[in-house]
Parts: sequence; structure tokens; C-alpha cells
Amino acid sequence: MSDYEVFPLVKIINIFPEKNLLFVRQMDGRIASFSVSGGVSGYKESDILALTDCGTIIRCDASYWPNDLVIGWVKYVDNNGIIVENNGSLFAVNKGDLAVNVGDLVKYNPIDRNIIQVIPEDQLLNEELSYKKKHKYCIDAQDLDLTFEDFGGYPAIVKRARELIETQLRKREKLREIGAKPVKGVLFTGLPGTGKTHLARIIAKESGANFYHIDGPSIVSKYVGDSEKTLRGIFTHARQSGKPSIIFFDEIDSIAANRTEDTHESSDRLVAQFLTLMDGFDKDDNNIVLATTNREDVLDPALRRPGRFDWTIEFTIPTCEDRCSILILQAKRYKCVDEISPEFLKEVAKETKNWLPVDLGALWDEAALIAVGESRNKIHVEDMVIAFEQIDSRVRNKK
Repeated sequence: MSDYEVFPLVKIINIFPEKNLLFVRQMDGRIASFSVSGGVSGYKESDILALTDCGTIIRCDASYWPNDLVIGWVKYVDNNGIIVENNGSLFAVNKGDLAVNVGDLVKYNPIDRNIIQVIPEDQLLNEELSYKKKHKYCIDAQDLDLTFEDFGGYPAIVKRARELIETQLRKREKLREIGAKPVKGVLFTGLPGTGKTHLARIIAKESGANFYHIDGPSIVSKYVGDSEKTLRGIFTHARQSGKPSIIFFDEIDSIAANRTEDTHESSDRLVAQFLTLMDGFDKDDNNIVLATTNREDVLDPALRRPGRFDWTIEFTIPTCEDRCSILILQAKRYKCVDEISPEFLKEVAKETKNWLPVDLGALWDEAALIAVGESRNKIHVEDMVIAFEQIDSRVRNKK
């Protein structure tokens, strides 16, 4: 990947030498301008520029600029013009001579705002699929080699997750038919390392839904409005995908912390945008928001109001039975001697009180390292004993 791709790209559309001013088009079609302290004599129209964080301007090869035509969904039509939605933002375009209706997918030129083509129905699916592939947060959950059998322990949580798939995703229409309101949001709470993200991936795979995986801090931008734009783009993309979607926010507290007099204005805007998008779910949308947090106390109280995160699933410290189930499941990934049996692991579970699933996983990894260090091709009981002492010390130090 080129270094240019990590910086915002713009294309020069006009130059004002007398004021050392460049007018540029951003990649989303918006027009902006900025002055160049060293003068603009070295620039020409259609140049592609990368704007770095420190204010440096880098001239880029034209190949880095995408096709000038933009795809958008028609949201409003009248005699004066058309409103098109693209990646969460609304743009006014010229109606022209084409017959355009609300709901059409169109290609338009973001410079002169003229619609070039109304995409016919026989091409619509391919265009939608192409549009979907371009979204960096949407992953194909069907490529994940996961089932509920890969989640050890926590039978009550697994039962609730199965209910989520069965009632809220597969039978959403049935809920509406009897007058019930489908759940919009489900919040996973609990300590880090208890399997919240792992279960979200399993739910996506088992449900067959589109899966948008957003690491909360990753969408926070220092540029004004960028974070909100990213959020709008994700929700819009999910709504237009044509199939059930799970929008998953890992560490939701990083973007939806409690708003106070001391919080920054940008944080307040981001929380407000997130709440607006959740409230904007149409009654016919087959989308649901999953989110994790290990800091439930810092979340904005507005997230817990009816119609938002109506379900909460708490991931507690695993019981002895949970730990035994997790250890037996994890053992399948390693080569072990016969002495490391379910009965042996049951005894290990008794000695690992207050350990989290992530700690149990570390036990196996440490035992494997010890076995390799001793030139063994399988994990032995003595490897587990030494590993236990090391991991137990870490767990105690975390308290």
C-alpha cells in the first residue's frame, strides 16, 4: 500500500494565483479550498494531492484518484432537483432529462452534479455487491470457521445468543406481526477476556447476517465531522445491503461515553450522531447493533433508554463448570499426552478460581512453550503444572 493512501486525497479543480488559493474536490465529492504559503505556480488543474497531518502537500500520481463517477441512492425528487445519499452524506444533483425515482441507484458526476445513468434492475445486484465490497468495516462472517460449539462454558449466555438469532434476526417479521418491537441493540458487558467479541463473531456466522466489525477507537478522527461521517456511512451501508446486518462496536464506551460539561464538543457530537442513527432504524430494517464494554459505568445514560440497547448480556467470571468446559474445548487445539484427560482438566478447573477464559488460554500457550523448550512434541502434565504456577502468579498480580 502506498504511503499516500493514509492521507486525505484531493483533486485540484480551480486555481487562484493572485490569492495563492487552490479549490479542490474531496473524494466524497465535496468542494474545499485552502491557501498555499509557497505559492501555487507549481500546481495545475487535475493534480492529485495528499494532505499530511503536519500540513505538508504531496503531489500524487493520477492513478491514486478513483473513478470520477459516484454511485448514490436517490432519497428525494421534485421539479427543482434530486437529493442523493452517498456513504451517509446527502448531495443535491441535477435532474436532467433522465426519469429518476426515489429508491433508484444512480451514477453521477460529483463535479457538475449531473446524473449519468440510472442503474437498471438487471445490473442493480452487481452494483450493490460492488458497493458492499468497498466498505472496509464489512467482513464476510461466512468465512469465519466458527459455531456455538467453539464457545466454551456460559450456557445461559449461549442460550440467550441463540434466542437473539432465532427471534431478532430470523423471525423478525413474526415479531412485527404480533405487535412486538424487535430489539435494536444488545450490549455485552463484563471484564476483558471473557469472550464477548468471540461470541459476536459466532452470532454473525450462525445468523448468516452481514457483519460490520468496528473497533470503537478506530473511527475516532481528529478532523471535524469525520467520525460522524464514518458512522453514517456504516449504518447507511448496512441499511442498503438488502439483507440482515449486525453492526458490532467493540469498546462502545470509546465513542459513547457519558456527556458532561467537561467532555469535548467532538465527543458530544459523536454520541449524538450514534443515538440518532440508532433511533433512525426503520421499522422494516433487519439490522441490529451489538456492542461490548468493560466500563458500563461510563456509558452515556441515553444508550440505555427504551428502544436502544434493550438487551444486556453480562459476561461474569466463569464458574468451575464453565472453566472445565473451556479447558476441554481449548485442549482440542493442542497435542497432549493421554494423562491430560477431562478428569485432569476438571481438577485444573478447581484450582483456577477467578481465572478468565483468556487466562485459561494463556495456560495452554505457556504449557506448549515449555514442552517445545524441552524438545517434546506433546504437552505433558509437568508442562501444565509449571505453566499453572506462572499464569496463576499473573492472575493474582492483576487483582
